[in-house]
Amino acid sequence: MRSSRILPSLLAALGFAGCGQRGTYVVICPENGSSCFPAGSRVGLLR
Repeated sequence: MRSSRILPSLLAALGFAGCGQRGTYVVICPENGSSCFPAGSRVGLLR
């Protein structure tokens, strides 16, 4: 049986708005890592 280990990390959501659009990007940054990586995004038109 293999055991898995979950490393502590930071999950951040970054929002933006401009040029008639708004969006959110989600990034994950491992606590003991040197860089973050994207976890997803959502972009839509402002109404």
